[in-house]
Amino acid sequence: MGFIIVVAGRAFADATGMRLRSQNMLNSAEEAGRVSALLKEDISQMGAKSWGRSSASAMVFDMVEEVYNDFANKDYSSYTLTKNNQEPNFDKLAFKKVYYDASGACGDIMNVEWSVENNVLYRKCSWSNNATKCQNSLRDNNACLSKVEIARNVSDFKFLPSKPGAPQNQNPVLPSDQMFPPANGSKAFALVKNTTNPGEAIAYPNATGTSHSLCRFQPNTTTTTSTGVSTTTYYHTNFYIAAPGEPGCKPFEFLKGEEYSIDFVLPCGTAACANSASPCVTSGEENFNPMTLFQPGNDHLSIGLREASNGPPISEVPDFLFYPPYDMNGQKAWHFEFSVPTTRTACIGITAAFYSQAASGHLDIQNFTLSRKTDNVYNFDRSSASAGYNPTFPPTGNEPDKASVKAFELTLGINKKGEINRAITVIPISNNGTLPPGGI
Repeated sequence: MGFIIVVAGRAFADATGMRLRSQNMLNSAEEAGRVSALLKEDISQMGAKSWGRSSASAMVFDMVEEVYNDFANKDYSSYTLTKNNQEPNFDKLAFKKVYYDASGACGDIMNVEWSVENNVLYRKCSWSNNATKCQNSLRDNNACLSKVEIARNVSDFKFLPSKPGAPQNQNPVLPSDQMFPPANGSKAFALVKNTTNPGEAIAYPNATGTSHSLCRFQPNTTTTTSTGVSTTTYYHTNFYIAAPGEPGCKPFEFLKGEEYSIDFVLPCGTAACANSASPCVTSGEENFNPMTLFQPGNDHLSIGLREASNGPPISEVPDFLFYPPYDMNGQKAWHFEFSVPTTRTACIGITAAFYSQAASGHLDIQNFTLSRKTDNVYNFDRSSASAGYNPTFPPTGNEPDKASVKAFELTLGINKKGEINRAITVIPISNNGTLPPGGI
């Protein structure tokens, strides 16, 4: 009987201990998840710096330079991550973001800090009060309290910044993700024609090489004989992006797993895109640009990858179609994103073919850029060689700078009576390091 009582008592104690332990594990997991969600919502807004406002004619976008850590010296990041050697489990993250008022405009800039003191997680907030474009009088002061306790019994609070690019590509483009023209250069580019193309089409650069006028296209024509037989003569022209002064296209290495973007502008400053200053206009005043007569589905303009040495299109990466603006209200800025199925070297080319009177017009193109995107493609290097990875500004060696960080991996641990639950959360911060349209 005594043996039965002892066994029953032990079973009861074990069951009670297991229940208490399970409750502590559930409580710590619940709190870790709740706090991680709160952190993700707050930190993902890091670097928010722009907003739109209505003007008399259109929507105007503006941005606050003060959200950057050091705009004048080109530190375009918006955060400071501090590692604590004395307490390696606890990092401190400070960052800046725009506070949007009820109208959607900038009310002020928030300085936010997350840190742990005596195993208590705090969120601290203060107003910058130095952003001249922000309407400080319209902000809600309750949105930025000086110090708020978020969670107790915190055992881990660590951030691992992301590295740009896919995991297999550990040699990021430095110091900028703009591949061409060089980010710190003159923004000049060239357009060269494939010598095997018929016709007299030509690209005239402006004085700085940042804008080109394409014209003298050979139209595709159809002739009909007296017996009713129709014959069409087909013409198309290939232009290739090249470095200034080079006769051939500029080759680029495109890596598998990366994302790239092509951007350019087709300027039009008048009602019918007339531009008497264009070198394609040989005499007199141009009243309208015949390129505005472009017929989508009949005429053709596209841009895409080409084989090196002014070669043909690459079949596995289809071209992107685009259209010239029909007047000053038409679409002028074009943005295309792409990736490649296998790592390869290729050029970028524009193909033009016309059936309408648009062939007698001129296509103006400027501000061409090729970039490798980093907002959606990044990786976390957890190797021992990258332990404590925390990029600085200016960067050291070949290390990417802080503006390249597009996500954090947060490790948050909560200790409930000896039961520690660690939640690992990826927090995208796509606004960090983002530059205004056109670059700086």
